[in-house]
Amino acid sequence: SLTKGSFKNEDNHPGHYLGNGIAKMDRKMLFHTERAHGIAIVLDEAVFVAPSLNGIMEDKIYLQNLPSAVVSHVLDPQPGDYVLDMCASPGGKTTHIAILMGDKGKVVAFDRGYEKVKNIERNAKRLGLTIIQAHRNDATKYRKYISQGGEVTNGANPPMFVRESFDRTLVDPPCSALGIRPRLEFSDRLCTDLQQKALFQRNFLRAAVMLLKPGGVLVYSTCTINPGENEGNVRFALDEFPLKLEKPKVRLGEVGVEGMGLSDAEREVVQRFEPWGRHDTPGFFCARFRKTGEYQ
Repeated sequence: SLTKGSFKNEDNHPGHYLGNGIAKMDRKMLFHTERAHGIAIVLDEAVFVAPSLNGIMEDKIYLQNLPSAVVSHVLDPQPGDYVLDMCASPGGKTTHIAILMGDKGKVVAFDRGYEKVKNIERNAKRLGLTIIQAHRNDATKYRKYISQGGEVTNGANPPMFVRESFDRTLVDPPCSALGIRPRLEFSDRLCTDLQQKALFQRNFLRAAVMLLKPGGVLVYSTCTINPGENEGNVRFALDEFPLKLEKPKVRLGEVGVEGMGLSDAEREVVQRFEPWGRHDTPGFFCARFRKTGEYQ
């Protein structure tokens, strides 16, 4: 998008020009409120005429940006797998995972808020998926829901989950969201705030490793361009846990940045999407790990 009065130039705006419009919502409503609905922008000078997708094939279509869709393919879930999505709302990646599994197996989805869990359930129902179990749960408080023995429900939400039992885990934790377009929103964030965010994300990684069986796959992703939350946390995971990086089957992003402790070979297998990159996407990052042994 361009701000009012800006001049559209192909050289400095590599995206696809759609036309001029009038915003009916402020920026906060457009990009930071999950419950926002209605008309956001009215195009009064469009370069082409296209119908709205609202209400069109709702049981067949779920809109996602390109990097988010890539993440599920990097996880590469198989029919019959036992999969955990640790920060799942609103359910875009969760439902994509279940679809790639052919709706066969089991997908456990965590999120902290009651309404967020309901969003996951509504999206699963809308798409006709039956293998998704959504639970209201703070994934960082792993001592409350990880069991050394069998799965114990006792009517609790979430139930206790067996340590080292999942075939695949997806960790897409809360992040600084510096990759979200149309504008990088730095506001008053300080470097210390970004460092604290990276430290917080490591709690999700620790829980995911505890729940993942040896030989299983862990995918870590964010929607930020902050190296500390991306390559920095990859370095932490490699040093702290029995994990190794793997080359993904689907690769569309660029290599990781230098200066965060990763070797050239390690930077080659992670994926970084820049807002100014060749694919015209939000800023994003993902890495695929294989668990090489037990974690005590």
